[in-house]
Amino acid sequence: MCIRDRATPRQPEGNKFKREWFGIVDAVPKEARRVRYWDNGGSDGSGDYTTGVLMAEFQEQYFVEDMVRGQWSDLAREQIKRLTAEMDGPEVEIWNEQEPGSGGKDSANATKRNLAGFNVHTEIASGSKEVRAGPFAAQCEARNVFLKRAHWNAAYINELCAFPNGTNDDQVDGSSGAFGKLALGVGRAASAPGRVVQSVV
Repeated sequence: MCIRDRATPRQPEGNKFKREWFGIVDAVPKEARRVRYWDNGGSDGSGDYTTGVLMAEFQEQYFVEDMVRGQWSDLAREQIKRLTAEMDGPEVEIWNEQEPGSGGKDSANATKRNLAGFNVHTEIASGSKEVRAGPFAAQCEARNVFLKRAHWNAAYINELCAFPNGTNDDQVDGSSGAFGKLALGVGRAASAPGRVVQSVV
């Protein structure tokens, strides 16, 4: 059974994600491979949100472990990325979506300079948002995706279930990007045997 936020009005359900697909766990194995994927948003207090999704993989199960999300100025965004990287630790690989054009390249280079000392990469996303979300949605449908219990769970599920009809899709984009990297084998390799014991609400 998934978390339900009765106080928050929901947007119309989309056709990519369903509420019953998500389980909640209290802990994620330390041995899991981890990546933090940043989807950059607009300006301070307006526009699209910037989202940093920390996702882990262990024994072919995927865990959305942490969510950093807000509407920040360029300077504040870089400060938050640096602080988040320091809290995650050097073993977490960082990916940053680069917007097309010279402005996107300049922003990506600024992030690389800001995160000097960490394993940071940038990429230009290709294809539609729906196409990029497809592989992640397939794993959600197979009940292979779990959320670590936290205050952001309900808002996260609400946004995914509204996609692609919702107002915001930044958490979808960040999750698609993070899953794509883990599926390709990036991140610290897991070493402990066995399946995860699931504590699902």
